[in-house]
Amino acid sequence: MLTPDQQDAFFHLGVCSGGCSEAAAVAIAAAEPALLAQLVRANLVKVADGRITLWKHYAPLPTNS
Repeated sequence: MLTPDQQDAFFHLGVCSGGCSEAAAVAIAAAEPALLAQLVRANLVKVADGRITLWKHYAPLPTNS
């Protein structure tokens, strides 16, 4: 299951509207190349050896506010 921070980040990017499993998040990311690029930039997922996986120790990127 996703951590609360991951849930929030995926929700804000429009991936999941509520509770979301890792498998669902990865499947949605794989189907949308533009979204996948956003997720990689946000440090939510990594792509290696043709596989998309979630970063296990996700921490929100600092914002300049």
